[in-house]
Amino acid sequence: MNWITGKDFQTAAEFIPLKESVVTNVAVSFGVRNFYDIPLAFRNLKSNHKGGRATILEFAMPKNPLDKRIL
Repeated sequence: MNWITGKDFQTAAEFIPLKESVVTNVAVSFGVRNFYDIPLAFRNLKSNHKGGRATILEFAMPKNPLDKRIL
C-alpha cells in the first residue's frame, strides 16, 4: 500500500487494510475491550501476521462466555 510510508501504523483490528501475511509484529495493549467484534478482530490479526501470532496485554475479562475461549 503506497500510503503507508512508515514502519508503524494504527487501524481498527476488524478492518486491517493490508494483504495477508505482511505484518511482522502485532501488539495490543488494553485494547481488546474496545474491539467491536472480538472474533473478527482476532481472525484479522492472525491472517495479516506472518506466523499468525500476536502479543496481547489485557486485564478485562470478557463478559460473553464464547469470547472467553479465545482469551
